[in-house]
Amino acid sequence: MRLFFGLTLLLIGVLIVFGIFDTSIFGTMIENLFFLWPFILIMIGISILSNIKTLRWLKVVNVIFIIAFTLALMFYPTDYYGSREYEEYPFQIAISSPEVKTILELELGTVYLEIDTDYELTNIISGSYISDKNDLEIEQSGNRLKLIRDNDYQFFAFKKPRHEIHLKVPADSNLELLIDSAVVKGKLNLKENPFEYVDINTAMLDLDILLKNTGKPLYFKTQSAINSLDFYLPKNSMYYDNIESAISNLKIKDNTFKENENIPDIILDVHSAISNIHLEAIDDE
Repeated sequence: MRLFFGLTLLLIGVLIVFGIFDTSIFGTMIENLFFLWPFILIMIGISILSNIKTLRWLKVVNVIFIIAFTLALMFYPTDYYGSREYEEYPFQIAISSPEVKTILELELGTVYLEIDTDYELTNIISGSYISDKNDLEIEQSGNRLKLIRDNDYQFFAFKKPRHEIHLKVPADSNLELLIDSAVVKGKLNLKENPFEYVDINTAMLDLDILLKNTGKPLYFKTQSAINSLDFYLPKNSMYYDNIESAISNLKIKDNTFKENENIPDIILDVHSAISNIHLEAIDDE
């Protein structure tokens, strides 16, 4: 294991120094670890067997496995889908009137998520699910909606699944978004902010949030091992951050943004091991 960690840190350092990768490589490695973790058991097994006198030659095999595993964590293709056929499965969910808060829950192991606001929708969420089979379940109880997928936390090496969910929500809706997942990537394209509260619990989160109108304050909470968050906000937006991370990088890319604890347009409540957060102004059109 010392060889694995030493080699991993060496390769990461070299790749970052020469500009081949940036710090987002840590997120890629965490994501790939969810699919390649069975190889750790193989390496441990080989290491144990190599202590037998007649099988010491397995130490060489284990070194090769460690090198291959380290490289796979960095270079395992994110968009590797194998030979499976993927289809788009549309769906619609009726919701209550804007006066009633609707709680939208997603319990998905890994997913690419896009949410857009739509001025033409009224009391309905329009969505599509992209997968190799229609295994998405939608549960509705009163004002609580839940999107789940069975056996979603089973990961198979070299069979990385692609699951995409695209949602369109009414611009005037009153929503609360709760996500419990292993890996989430995606975008929130919000012409108007329908979310009073967003709570995301993941191992790895990579999300772009475009908020064109901050009329409704957004409480954005996340608990993740690694966060990569890019917020695009109107100029003169007010923000307040409560970031608790072992390694934290918060960049404010517009001098019109002001920190205001009393009347913020957005509250960032972030708890993670590694956080990389950018606040940037939307370009004037």
